[in-house]
Amino acid sequence: ETTENITHLWQQLDKIRPNMVSPKERIWLMKYKDAYSLIWTWAASLVGRMARDGDIPPMTSPEYGRMLDIVKTAYASIRKIRSSYLLKAPFIYVHTLSMLVNLNNFINSTLFGLLLAKMMPHFTRDAAKLREGRVSEVRVSDACTTIWV
Repeated sequence: ETTENITHLWQQLDKIRPNMVSPKERIWLMKYKDAYSLIWTWAASLVGRMARDGDIPPMTSPEYGRMLDIVKTAYASIRKIRSSYLLKAPFIYVHTLSMLVNLNNFINSTLFGLLLAKMMPHFTRDAAKLREGRVSEVRVSDACTTIWV
C-alpha cells in the first residue's frame, strides 16, 4: 500500500474513532507494513499481563485459554482476509467463469421463452374457459405436464 492510502486510512480512523490510537502508538504502527499483526501481539500481551496481575483468571484456568483462543482466532481471521485480498484470481479463470455464467443465462432464457411460447395455446384456451365460467374444465396439471413432456 502506498503512503497516501495509509494516510487516508488514518484520517478515516480519526473521523470514525477519534483518540482510539495515541500518537505514540501511531508512530509505532506506521513503521510496520503489517500493523494488524502488531496490534494482535499487543492484545495477547495485554491478556497475559492482566492474568499475571490478577485482573482476569490466571493462566492455568480454562477461561484464560479461551481468551487467548479468541485472540488467536481474530488474528487468524485477519490474516486470512488479508491473504485473500492479496491473492488475485487468474484473469483467464475469472473470464472463463464469466463466460460460463453468461452461456447458462442465455440457454435458460431461451428455454424459458420456448416453453412460454409452447404454453400460450393452453393459457389462451384456459382463459377462454374461465371467461365462459367452465372452471371445472381447466386442468392446471395438464398444462404442467405439457411443459415437462
